[in-house]
Amino acid sequence: KDKTLKLSKVFEVANVVELLDKDEVMKIGAKVVRGFETDFDSNYEWMAKAEQWVELAAQVMRQKTYPWPNASNVKYPLLTTAAVNFSARAYPAIVNTPDVVKCRTYGNDVDGLKQDRAERISQHMTYQLLEEMSDWEEGQDRLLTTLPIMGTVFKKTYFDPVSGVNRSDLVLPRHLVVNYFTKTLERSPRVTHVFTMDKNDVKVRVNMGLFSDEDLSSPSDYKGVVDDRVYQTYYAFTDKEELPHLLLEQHTYLDLDDDGYDEPYIVTVDYQSHKVLRIVPRFEYEDIQFSGNMVVQVEPTSYFTKYSFIPNPDGGFYDVGFGLLLGGINGTIDTLINQLIDAGTQSNLQSGFLSRGIRLKGGSWQFKPGEWKVVNSTGDDLSKGIVPLPVREPSGVLLNLLQMLIQAGNTLAQTTDMQLGDTPGQNTANSTYQTALEQGLKVYSGILKRVHRSFKEELRKLYKLNQKYLGEEQYFQVIDPDAEEQKVIGQSDYLQGDACDIIPASDPTVTSDSQRIQQSQVVMGLLQTGLVNPQAAVKNVLKANKISNIAQLMQVPQQGPDIKQQELDFKKQQWADEVRLREMELAVQTAKNESDTLKKRAAAIKDIATAESLEAGNNVGQYSNDLENIVRMDQLTREQVTHAVQMRRDEEQHQADLQQKQLQMTQMQQAQQPNQQGM
Repeated sequence: KDKTLKLSKVFEVANVVELLDKDEVMKIGAKVVRGFETDFDSNYEWMAKAEQWVELAAQVMRQKTYPWPNASNVKYPLLTTAAVNFSARAYPAIVNTPDVVKCRTYGNDVDGLKQDRAERISQHMTYQLLEEMSDWEEGQDRLLTTLPIMGTVFKKTYFDPVSGVNRSDLVLPRHLVVNYFTKTLERSPRVTHVFTMDKNDVKVRVNMGLFSDEDLSSPSDYKGVVDDRVYQTYYAFTDKEELPHLLLEQHTYLDLDDDGYDEPYIVTVDYQSHKVLRIVPRFEYEDIQFSGNMVVQVEPTSYFTKYSFIPNPDGGFYDVGFGLLLGGINGTIDTLINQLIDAGTQSNLQSGFLSRGIRLKGGSWQFKPGEWKVVNSTGDDLSKGIVPLPVREPSGVLLNLLQMLIQAGNTLAQTTDMQLGDTPGQNTANSTYQTALEQGLKVYSGILKRVHRSFKEELRKLYKLNQKYLGEEQYFQVIDPDAEEQKVIGQSDYLQGDACDIIPASDPTVTSDSQRIQQSQVVMGLLQTGLVNPQAAVKNVLKANKISNIAQLMQVPQQGPDIKQQELDFKKQQWADEVRLREMELAVQTAKNESDTLKKRAAAIKDIATAESLEAGNNVGQYSNDLENIVRMDQLTREQVTHAVQMRRDEEQHQADLQQKQLQMTQMQQAQQPNQQGM
């Protein structure tokens, strides 16, 4: 094992650890842990606040001891309502089944091959997300619920060598540790994914050659030894007797070839023991830029996608969510509500002092409605010996302040009555209602555009994984309840050089079903211009109204005679015309033969008449009459021939007209085929 590792060697093994010296591996493990702890310290305060926001949104109740045990502890659902409202609007907009992914092509596409490939990729990637990656849709739902609370969440898109499929998992901020002052994930010197793994799962990866066979002690042995904040952060929700291993998967840079340039690698380390389990390159050989034999730079592969709610005004890495915007207001509202309830409780259940001179039995006295108790004291003595505490009624000022804060919180969260589905007053004009609703939805539209931007980056990462790991040929079921056929896609579809762009199929500017329906109605209104495809317009209306059996509805029954029957009748007529034409050709040929025979007979009679006239002139008249009869017969035959020729020409013209009609019918069928394919 040489001290200097050739860069090409890292692609020949499943774990680079086996190519390195043991001492060097130990140094790498210690470096990874130090970097993680430094980044953890820099953002620990933010993560602690984020956990408080989550508890506030989850309505976590903790027993109170002030101002007395079991005092009022109401949690007003301001943050919860804002998060649920955003998720309810964003989830159907992002996961707009059956179309989730769209492949958009660029450049000329004369033969339509680019469009066919784009449709296959769109349908296959949608199938991957909704069917093959079974937990993707659930993770996306959780993302859109957590994002408005924390302001920042992450997705990790990668190929899982254990299951052999692509994955895109949700990663919460506390499990993805970067330095608080990092600008972007791509420029961060290290990104650490923190997760737990049972010893059995570690053993599976050791058996597959993915992890080094290290003797890892039980995590329980390190309890109280490692950083207590780290222990509380990642083991607080673990109730197992045997704790799982806490692993650090750090995406960092290492100079393993001693050329003075740090290449991107992924290092997996057991946090408690600092032992390195795996090192793999975070780049492909094609990503290396050489100058001769010297490495100039290496383009790293990005695994993580950051989803942002509202950008942080101070330029920090973690963005702003409703937890930061509404957390303080929500806490103040909770305090005011609990104060009002506690004041009402004190007012209803009075307390005070009792004089020792009153002759009453000891202990607690409680009264039921309509109950009277007998005591050994006069009423005058009771009035003098009992001094109630001066308790005031709940303050109306607190109630007004509470209403003001709730209104301010709803305005900030854009959870107005109209957006929650409540109707305004009867005297509210429709234009006023639509304008107010549209202005309120603009906030959501801006946030959805950021979500779309991040979702686009996630899809591009999945596209690159398909380029590398998809099989040569894979069958998949079309995501369409009306379609039963299977389609095939291969790795070559993703490797073709035709320019294409992978984008979400949903529209970030459309945040409600009513907007989609209005847009489709606008397109239907343009049909009378003749510039809009009627079938595409109707299909758009059906999709906007979420009609399921669109493909079946778009199969319009054929109007008029059957085209196939017309083709059969045309062929029969063509065959009959050919038979008639041959019969006419035979009649013309027969007439010509008869005409030639008459000409020969006339010439012979003339010769005979001339010869006989020299011998006996009395027979000349008879020969003349015979000759005239022959000439008339010849003229009649000529007329028959002319008539037959004209009929033949008419038939040829008729046949030419039929061929022209057949050509027009073929052109009509070819024009209808693209529309049927579009449906």
